[in-house]
Amino acid sequence: MKMMNAKILSALVLSTLISTSMALATSESPMKEAPKMAEMSMSLAEIQANSSSAMQIQNDGISEHKGLGITTGLEYAQKNAVDQRGTRDSETNLLLAPSYTINSRLAVSAKGIITKQNSGPKDTTYSNTTVTLSIGGIQLNDQFKTLHSVAGVLPTSQDSQKIDRLKGGVSIKNGISFDYDKINLKYSIVLSQNFHEFNFNADGDANVQYRLGQSVEVAFFITDRFYITAAGIYRNGVTYGGFDRTAFGIDADLNYDLWKNFSLNLGTSNEGSAYKSNGVDSNISAYNDNTSVVRAGMSYVY
Repeated sequence: MKMMNAKILSALVLSTLISTSMALATSESPMKEAPKMAEMSMSLAEIQANSSSAMQIQNDGISEHKGLGITTGLEYAQKNAVDQRGTRDSETNLLLAPSYTINSRLAVSAKGIITKQNSGPKDTTYSNTTVTLSIGGIQLNDQFKTLHSVAGVLPTSQDSQKIDRLKGGVSIKNGISFDYDKINLKYSIVLSQNFHEFNFNADGDANVQYRLGQSVEVAFFITDRFYITAAGIYRNGVTYGGFDRTAFGIDADLNYDLWKNFSLNLGTSNEGSAYKSNGVDSNISAYNDNTSVVRAGMSYVY
């Protein structure tokens, strides 16, 4: 079972890589008329304001061995939609996530993503940095265990600094995991708060102050090496002016362990406002010709 958790960790790492650029950051749909909210990343790399096991790397499982570890991932992501130039935007992402296991109950980790655009201006950018303290959960029985962590966000992204004027963020997560035979299932809920210099960003869009997110992650092992992972997030946000926002993100991947701790993945992601422009009809879908992204990558966990 511990080996299974390590494989799930390696697989979920790759679903984090498309989060911080790709022009997929989508504003959460308003429930009232209000100035448009600042764009936000909704893919699983930024799930629940930096708080789900899919993006926190080691947060849901503390290693039995004290000391330093690192998770790295390299992924290519391409939009399905064709732009006005007749091409599809794409990017390459490098994930770096060092961690340190203090003891059997506590571990600290950090995560950052370097993104290179393969089209357009071909800029290289760096994401915000997430620092997480994982707290060992309670083993309720052979299958169920609680999950707990607190996290802080450092505004190392240029957009966060210059456009959103983000000063930082904090979040707290609680959840539960179910582990049985070839299936691993996690449910998490997280409350987060952002701190901005101004209520509106440099583009005149309202910044989001509070978020409440819920996520579900599942892994199914077909063989010891081949397995399927999927994850979904539904998030509610509130701006400084008190206006509601909702958003979703869905990832699905086929994964293969080529060697121990080294995995390959092929998957798709979709994200956006939870409601269509009329504010009534649901916009949630696992796949969309205009907004989905196809991903291929590799990861290594040490």
